[in-house]
Formats: sequence, structure tokens, C-alpha cells
Amino acid sequence: MNERGSPTTGSESPYPGVDEACDWAKLSYSWTLQRLDAVDSRIQNLQAFSASVALAGFAVSGALDGDVDFKSAWLLMALAGFAVIVVAGAAVRAWGNVTLPSPRVLYEQWLAKPEWDFKKDAVYFAGEHFEANRRLINRKGWTADALTIVLALQTVALSVWIAQAL
Repeated sequence: MNERGSPTTGSESPYPGVDEACDWAKLSYSWTLQRLDAVDSRIQNLQAFSASVALAGFAVSGALDGDVDFKSAWLLMALAGFAVIVVAGAAVRAWGNVTLPSPRVLYEQWLAKPEWDFKKDAVYFAGEHFEANRRLINRKGWTADALTIVLALQTVALSVWIAQAL
């Protein structure tokens, strides 16, 4: 083991797939960034849709001839849902950092390694980074799922509020 805990032997025989694994490790960073962009985009779309639902609810209520109660618990629940989606969405999108290899660490600690050892250790650390990134993406994804439920509740609350005014 080296000073960072990754296996190093200096011998290629125990790890014949290092070259192929190194290619996969490089791709794993692209895949990670695509997944992270997708989940962040999903959260941003939830925020935008929540705002659209809230504005649509007010537009419909303004078009009603009935008596619209702006102190209704249903309206307050819908507005609370909107606030949760906007605030939690912004916080979750800013939450955490993707783990990528540091060029400075490569320069300072890895450039003296033989090519095969460099690739082998790069695969090991890409695996460590992948697991940390997977946890980050999953947490953001679970939060997006929860915000989707809040959006559904917001929509129901606004619908009930409008229905009461009819």
C-alpha cells in the first residue's frame, strides 16, 4: 500500500486490465458530471414548474367571479410548498461538490510514478471519487423526488383553494 492506502506493487501481473480500466475510469468522470447535471437540471425544472403552478393559481383565482379567500389554509399550504421547493432546491443545488482529480496533486505526487503504476493508482482513486460522487448524486436525486411530492401537494392545495372559490 502506498501512503494514500491504494495498492501498489510495481508489478503488472496482478492487474492485467489496468489499461482498459484506466479508460473506463476516465469515462466515469464524464458520466458523473452528466448525471450531476441531470439531477441539478431536474431540481431547477421543479423550481420553475412550482413557480408556474403558483402563478397560474393566482391567475385563475383572479379570473373567478367568486369570493377568493386569500387567508385560506389551502393557499397558505400551497405557498409554503412553493417556498420549500424554491429554498430547498437552491440549497440542494449548491450542496456538495463533485470530486475530481486535482492536477496539482498529480503534479506534486504522481508524476514520478512509472506509467503503469500511475494508471493503476488513477483507477483506484477514480473508484474512490466515483463512490463519493454517487452518494452526492443520490442525495440530490432523493431530494428531487421529495420536492416532486411537495410540488404535487402544492398543486392539490391550489386546486382545492380555487375550487372553494367557485
